[in-house]
Amino acid sequence: MAHESERTPRRPRSLLNKLVTIVTSKWFVGSAMIGGFVYAVVRALIASPALAIYGVNVWIFLAIDVLTVPPYIICINRTIRQLGSASCKGSVINGLGVALSFVAPYAYISIAGGAAMSPWAIVVFVLIIATFAVLGPIRTIVARLRKIR
Repeated sequence: MAHESERTPRRPRSLLNKLVTIVTSKWFVGSAMIGGFVYAVVRALIASPALAIYGVNVWIFLAIDVLTVPPYIICINRTIRQLGSASCKGSVINGLGVALSFVAPYAYISIAGGAAMSPWAIVVFVLIIATFAVLGPIRTIVARLRKIR
């Protein structure tokens, strides 16, 4: 039996590794899906009076919002899994999937309520959302890749 001082010390896992393990687990993805569906329904119910003012059909908004939850969660999961890989191509594609899934319900609001909204407000709104939705994951991926190399 080896003496305690002769044992190789166990390397502690980094917080990032622990977080990636948790976020990519099946129970977390399933919970995120359920949470996303519940959030979409509650948000549609709360926003329905305001959406009706601009002529937005709440049921179509809810359908788009609910249908974009799975690709949103799956693409986030894949992006996180690929943070440690050397290839950036898949991460960028999944980042775009996240951005499109995120923007789709808001794009419907801007299109359906277009007559009541200023066109410039719609353009600026969509550009701001798309910029933050795309640049955030890309910056994270590039920073992670730089650490690896």
